[in-house]
Amino acid sequence: METQTASRKILAGSIIIVLYSLTLGIINFHFAYDDAHITYRYSYNLATGHGLVYNVGDRYLGTSAPLYSIILGLLAIPNPAAIPFLASLLSVLGLSVSSLGLFRIGIDSDRPFAGFLAGMFFASSALVAQTFGGEMLVQIALIVWAFAQYNRERSIAASVLIAIAILIRPDAGLAAIVLVLHRWISTRRAPIREIGLILAVVVPFCLASWLYYGNPLPGTMSAKIAQGKTGLWPRYISGAHTWLAWQWHNIPATEHSKMATLLFRVVFACAIPGILAALKDRRWWPLLTWVLLNTVFYIAIRIAIYHWYLVPMCVGIAVLAALAIDTLLTAVTKVLASKPVKLLAYAILALLLLSAIPYRLDTARAPNDRLVLYGQVSNWLLRNTSSTASVGFHEIGWIGYHTHRRMIDPMGLILPGLATHIAQRDFAYAYEQYRPDIIMTNPDFLQWSEDSKTPTLLAQDYDRVASFTNSFGTVNIYRRKPSL
Repeated sequence: METQTASRKILAGSIIIVLYSLTLGIINFHFAYDDAHITYRYSYNLATGHGLVYNVGDRYLGTSAPLYSIILGLLAIPNPAAIPFLASLLSVLGLSVSSLGLFRIGIDSDRPFAGFLAGMFFASSALVAQTFGGEMLVQIALIVWAFAQYNRERSIAASVLIAIAILIRPDAGLAAIVLVLHRWISTRRAPIREIGLILAVVVPFCLASWLYYGNPLPGTMSAKIAQGKTGLWPRYISGAHTWLAWQWHNIPATEHSKMATLLFRVVFACAIPGILAALKDRRWWPLLTWVLLNTVFYIAIRIAIYHWYLVPMCVGIAVLAALAIDTLLTAVTKVLASKPVKLLAYAILALLLLSAIPYRLDTARAPNDRLVLYGQVSNWLLRNTSSTASVGFHEIGWIGYHTHRRMIDPMGLILPGLATHIAQRDFAYAYEQYRPDIIMTNPDFLQWSEDSKTPTLLAQDYDRVASFTNSFGTVNIYRRKPSL
C-alpha cells in the first residue's frame, strides 16, 4: 500500500513539474538571445545545402554548439525558416526534461520532495528563461539525466548522455571528468568502459571537425578569453554578481514582479544553508561537484562572462535551496507533528512558484526595443544592399540571421585570427582586413568608447548613410566610398 501511495505521489509530482515547466516554456517560446542566432545561421546554411558554416564558403567553427547546430539543420531541411521555432521547441523540452531529471535524482536519494522542489525552482528561474533558443537547456537536460542514470548504477547510459552533451557544447567535458573520477574513486578501479565509450563518441566528431574546419574545437572560446583580457567585459564573478543582483533587487518591473522577486530571494537565501544539507546527502554530490567545477573553470580561464554560462549555477542554487527547505520541513514536522503546519508551508511554496507564471506573461508581452531597432536595421539592409554585400557589426546574431549578408564580426566569434587583436582592444582589425561594404556602429556599446581606430577608418573610407534610434540605442550605418 505504501509503495502504491509513493508511486502515485511520484506520478503526481512528475505531472506537476511537466505542466509547470511547459507553461513557463510556452510563455517564453518566442524569446531567443542574440548569440543564439549565430547558431541558427549555421543550421540554416546546413539545411539549405551550404554546409555547416556561417558565411557561405568560409569553413570556420564559430558556434559553441556544433551538434545542436546539426540537429537544428537536419530537422529544418523541409523548412529552413522553421529553425527559430525548432530551437524554442527544444528549449521547452529541455527545461521540462531537466526539471524531471532533478526530481529523479531526489527520488533515488530518498528525498523526493527535495527533487520536486529542485525541478520547480530550476524551471522558475528568470535567468534560465533568458537562455531560451540556445543550446544550454538541451545540454543541461543531458547532463542532469546522466547523473540521474549514474546514481542508478547505469554508468554506461550516463556515459552516452555525457558524450552527447559534450558534442552539444564542449564544456560538458567537465561533467565527464566528475563522472569518471567519481566512478574511479567509488569503485577503486579505472572506469575503462566509461572512458572508452565517451571517447568513442567524441573523438570521431572531433576528427571530422578537424578535417572540415582545420580545428577540432569551436573558435569562440579563444575570442571570449581575449574579450576578458581587455578588461571591458565582466568576468565570471562580477558577471554572476550582476545577474544575481538583477534578480534580487530589480528584475524588470511589472505588475507581478514583486512576488517573482520574492521567489528568487527565498530560493537564493535557502541555497546558502543548503550547502550543509547537501553534505549529508551523497547522491547529490556528483551533480553539485560538476556545478562547482564548472564555476571554478570559468573563473580560472578568465573568460568574458555571458549569461548562459551561469545556467549550471542555477541548477546548483535550485538543488541547494530544495535540500534546505526539505530538511527544514522534515525537522519542523518531527517536532510539531502537525499537518496544518506542513500544509501551510506547501501553500506558501505553491503561491511563490505560481507567481513566476504571471510575471513571465508580463515580460513576454513587454516590447523588445532591441529587436525593434535591429528589425529596422535589417529591413534597411535588405532594401539597400545586394545579397553579396559584407556587413560589419559588433552584434551579428539577429541581424546576420535575418539578412543573410556576409557578416564581419570585430568580436572574433565567426572569423579566425582575431583573438590577439581583440585582447589589445584593436576592434578595427577585422574591418581593416576584410573591408566590409557596410559598417554599423552602436555608440552606446561599451567597447566602442575604447575603439579609437574604427572612427578614423569610418571618417576616411566610409559615408554615413542611415541612422536608427529608439530607447535601446542607436545604430549608425556607414557605406564604403565608391572609390574604395
